[in-house]
Amino acid sequence: TTGAIAGALAGATVGASGIPPEWLAISDWPRSLASIRALGARLSQRGRPLPFWWPAIPLRNAAFTAVVLATGVRRLLPPY
Repeated sequence: TTGAIAGALAGATVGASGIPPEWLAISDWPRSLASIRALGARLSQRGRPLPFWWPAIPLRNAAFTAVVLATGVRRLLPPY
């Protein structure tokens, strides 16, 4: 949370040109950099929220949960 707040403040201070391209390449499926920019534009104009394809979000969350649980189970197995 602290890192997200610091990143948001740094991005607001230096603008998009100050963010390293490697960081911009990281996106959270199903959201892309273009959708995040469109969301920011709508927020600045106080427009309606962007519609997201809602079935993709539970699928992403299920995949993330599987990875987290598999990592936890793997850490319980030998060698510790």
